[in-house]
Amino acid sequence: MTKIVIGNSLSTGEPFKVDANKIIMGRTFLTSITRYGKSYSNRRIVEQLVGSAGIVIIDVEGEYGSLREKFPFLIIGKDVPLQLETAEFMAETTLKEDLSVIIDLSMTDEDVGKEYIAAFVDRFMFLETKLRKPYLVVCEEMDEYGPERGIAKATSLKSLRNLAKKGGKRGIGMIVTTHRPAWVSKGIISQCTTLKMIGHVEWESDLDTLREFLQIAPTILRRPKKNGVPIDDGKPHIDCLEPGQFYIAGSAVEKNDFVKVGTVVTTHLGSTPDLIPPTPKELKGIIARLSKTLPKIIEEKIKPAIPPIEQIQKEAEQKANAKMEKKLEQAKRKIEVRFKNRVSELEIEKKDLKQRVEELSRKASLDQFQPISNVFEHPIVKARIHELPQREQDVLLKIEREPNLTREQLAAFLSSSRETVKNIIDKINRKFKVSVVVGYGRPIRYKSMLKRLFITDVAKREMSEVERLQTRVKILEEAQKKHINSYRALESENAMLRQRQKRMVQPEEVSTLRSEMKVLRESVETYKQQAKEANKRAVKFKRTFAVIEQALKEVEGETIPLPKIKKQKPAPSETVPIVPAVSEVEISDSAARIWLNKLPTLCCKKIFKFLLEHRGMKFSKSQIALQTGYKYTKTAGVFGDAFRILQQNDLVKTDDRLFWVD
Repeated sequence: MTKIVIGNSLSTGEPFKVDANKIIMGRTFLTSITRYGKSYSNRRIVEQLVGSAGIVIIDVEGEYGSLREKFPFLIIGKDVPLQLETAEFMAETTLKEDLSVIIDLSMTDEDVGKEYIAAFVDRFMFLETKLRKPYLVVCEEMDEYGPERGIAKATSLKSLRNLAKKGGKRGIGMIVTTHRPAWVSKGIISQCTTLKMIGHVEWESDLDTLREFLQIAPTILRRPKKNGVPIDDGKPHIDCLEPGQFYIAGSAVEKNDFVKVGTVVTTHLGSTPDLIPPTPKELKGIIARLSKTLPKIIEEKIKPAIPPIEQIQKEAEQKANAKMEKKLEQAKRKIEVRFKNRVSELEIEKKDLKQRVEELSRKASLDQFQPISNVFEHPIVKARIHELPQREQDVLLKIEREPNLTREQLAAFLSSSRETVKNIIDKINRKFKVSVVVGYGRPIRYKSMLKRLFITDVAKREMSEVERLQTRVKILEEAQKKHINSYRALESENAMLRQRQKRMVQPEEVSTLRSEMKVLRESVETYKQQAKEANKRAVKFKRTFAVIEQALKEVEGETIPLPKIKKQKPAPSETVPIVPAVSEVEISDSAARIWLNKLPTLCCKKIFKFLLEHRGMKFSKSQIALQTGYKYTKTAGVFGDAFRILQQNDLVKTDDRLFWVD
């Protein structure tokens, strides 16, 4: 295993060695702030690896040309011109001739330099897929040529990131050099695990990047602080290293340590980048051949780039047409978006109007009670039917006019299948949110429930009761007024008697007045008691009238059915709590409130509360389901379980068809 010496350990003073083969095939990250030995350390590594592998140096500042004092490097940009058109050819020549090259970008426009590096690296990677010759690529100023997104843009970023990720499989190593780690692409930094050389770094964002992506311990990065001020603990830390001192870690070293970088054998051109040693003899022939070949390559690259006028005109027309089509497409999209938005607005407006019509229909049906002979003239039925398609309207009208039709007869009427008839019936019932068309018998026959639901004898009886109670309330109110007037008259008479008593002096008159006053007071107390009883009766009648009026509104369709509640079967171990049975006497208000709190399910409570509010009135299960918002089915369910619990506890009375509470 070949090893090279980077320098001497600060802790032991012994030479610090690293594995050369791992550097050539791996990823090295080298960083420090400016003038603290970053490029000098690169030169130290390169001088010891020349001959072990080919070297390609991306020299942004032109400071590596002095390597030719000892080593045969071809300098692209000095020995041969750096032209964008020759990038791929120079990559091929480098591999074909096994050259070590320095790409000098110091006299080249920055954008052109980035494009040149991208083309050179892409071609180099492509050729190395088959050749697999060992090469080490040294990338200076990676924060400019491989920046993090959001920091800067570089056409060479994708190529260098691809080199960092996939170059190792092709025998290409990489040294990433920068003075601002936070500005370098994290996709490149995260690949550099072979050798990490960290010099003096101060910026907090750079230190955080080293900790997060290179796994450098915080105790190595920063000095300890006391009261927010760094203190000297006698140990080296990255934020206080001297020039030429580096912390070295990674898989290429046996032990992590702080190191002082050793000397170099060539002149470090940190401040005089234009001083270039003469061309080595072994490169003169190659340079001469390139001087003849490169102009031809440039001409071949440029010549196809100048198309004829006809082609230019054609391309201009194509671009103009494409631009126009793009604008038309954008305009079309905008129109489509506006159209969709307008359609959505109209849909919402339609829904609001539909809801408003339904509310007005209900209100109209409740404003004034008028017997309806034709159920299809009922406002609620009329509003629902208009929402049905024409075929469903025809079926409902047919069943209403001709009850007991079989499914086959309806199928013949519609010229469709029996299954279609079933689907249509389901749609009608879903629209009314209750079974307005029911099937019975074998074969199945259908009948309409519209009259039973919307024109009932119960509703008519309730309206008569409401009118009777309204008359009774008026009589009570008049009686109450009379009692109040009588009470006021008695009070006035009592005041007059008191004045007379003061004026009277004869004992006989006093005795007479006292007896009269006693009689009057008894009369006043009697009238007061009568007035209180009249007030109580008036309040009770008002409450009764309000309850009956609310019940009538609900029967007529005022209350919107509640949404269906998901059935929840009780667990096998769960038992329905049964409370002691109630006696056959009438349930009082206080007992009713206790039972409402003790009932186990919401459905039980709704049914019991509805029947309590309509004491003495009898209802079928379908009518109760319509008012409470639950779906009535003959099979067991939440609704059926609720009736079972109420009957077990003797809370409701029934004659097997109708239910009521006394």
